Amino acid sequence: MSILSRARKYLSTAYHANILRIVVARGTSRTSGEPQSVLIASNSPLTVHYYLQQLFSEAPTLVRDRRGLLSGIEAMLTRHRIDLGVLELPQSEKDRKFALAHIHSPICVRQSIDVTGDIQQVKQRFRSRYRTTFNRFSNKNPFDISISQDIQDFDHFFFDMLNPHITRQYGETAKMYTREELLKTFQEGFLMMASKDGKAVAATLCKVSGNALNYLLCGVLNGDEQHIRDGAQTALYVHMMHHARALNLQRLHLGFTKPFFNDGVFKHKRAWGADVSIHEWDTTSLHYLIPSGGRMFVDFLQHNPLIGYHDGKLTGYIADVAATASTPEGDSALRQLMDEFDTDGLDGYVVCRLGADGSLQTSPTRASASVITPAAAPALAGQAHA
Repeated sequence: MSILSRARKYLSTAYHANILRIVVARGTSRTSGEPQSVLIASNSPLTVHYYLQQLFSEAPTLVRDRRGLLSGIEAMLTRHRIDLGVLELPQSEKDRKFALAHIHSPICVRQSIDVTGDIQQVKQRFRSRYRTTFNRFSNKNPFDISISQDIQDFDHFFFDMLNPHITRQYGETAKMYTREELLKTFQEGFLMMASKDGKAVAATLCKVSGNALNYLLCGVLNGDEQHIRDGAQTALYVHMMHHARALNLQRLHLGFTKPFFNDGVFKHKRAWGADVSIHEWDTTSLHYLIPSGGRMFVDFLQHNPLIGYHDGKLTGYIADVAATASTPEGDSALRQLMDEFDTDGLDGYVVCRLGADGSLQTSPTRASASVITPAAAPALAGQAHA
């Protein structure tokens, strides 16, 4: 790399680390129905769009939408009387200290299925309904499954399956890949294709890396979700597990998912027995800043329980809205919630509630579901929390 190229890369990195698109939005909370003000700072249009949709019941009023310095955001939170700030920062800023209370979260998590042991052990990791589905598709798969490294099949996948599928799912915010970007991956891997009546209707781009089979991208013919409802993607899921075992691999990586327990994709993969781990290739992470008490964040968390960091490890963050954890009924309700979200790979949970003064209080646990073991934790009052 030339000196000029290195200089350009350095300046680009510095620019994106310190100058962000900053959106200040006011409107009605999607969860509480009350007025709220939110600041979202991110250079990703997808992140801005996602949080505007998640936080507001209808299109909010944009008080501000322009670029600004990262160093000025905390003052802006106070000036605009912001209830919640969401910052997407480069990993170089992941340990940044804030004067305000904050929660640090990955932008996404990796979900993987452990395929070691005998097949009964593998199935035991599934939710019960998915064990039945696995047996049905293993014994009589309604689709013909094939492995292909044919360039014509790749073009069919890229143009007729992947692009229409992504466009239908994400619309204007879709991240579209170029053929050249994916061709190298295909040449190092393969397509797994599901066909019916001699016609390929779905496919996944796969690649073996280390001890894992990586499920990278999927598509269905013409983006038609009827093929999904007919079971084409399920057929591929089941066959990928069998294929990974046939190759004596240990894991099936199912790609990366938004770090929310109630995200539909997260729940689907979790039902197949997927655990969670840190996505080591993430270039950014999220910081939730709580400038005016914790009410809006606890409210958001009630409907969007998330996976964040605590002491550098992945941890579930859940809301105790009624602040009843000290009662037998509250303890039972939280235990039930943890059982519902129980996912291998988590180091426990952090229960968030409002203190008597309206500040955000947190109670870390080392629970993995059925046992709640409180750990010492201060209120998040003007200190960083990672």
